[in-house]
Amino acid sequence: MRSCLALCPAINIIYETFSDPLTPQTVGYIDLCWLRATQFFETVGLIAIGIAAVILFLSLVVQSLRNKKLVTILNALTCFVAFGTIIVGAIIYASRSNNSSYLSWAFALCIVGAILEGVAGTLILVGSFATRS
Repeated sequence: MRSCLALCPAINIIYETFSDPLTPQTVGYIDLCWLRATQFFETVGLIAIGIAAVILFLSLVVQSLRNKKLVTILNALTCFVAFGTIIVGAIIYASRSNNSSYLSWAFALCIVGAILEGVAGTLILVGSFATRS
């Protein structure tokens, strides 16, 4: 618990203000570290999706990058990174959510988007190796 507070300075200030661990105020603030971890993983996934889109666009438009195997592998790798980080963020959110019996449609769309990103990475690799052999 102390390591989580060291990572979140604002939470540490609030924790020091309400030093009694049994009060509902501190319990709510201490448990925010899992939400910060979820936001981190989801943001990294979103950034990886953006990078994958830029790499894909460049490989389609720029002639010198069109037949490079390294660019294709890098594009697929960023898709897989996006898939993994979004899934990890969703697992953290679902495991720590107070109302886990109802996670809403946005959570389902997050999972579907992550799966589609993993499928996109697989199809990029398969398409690359199928056309080059």
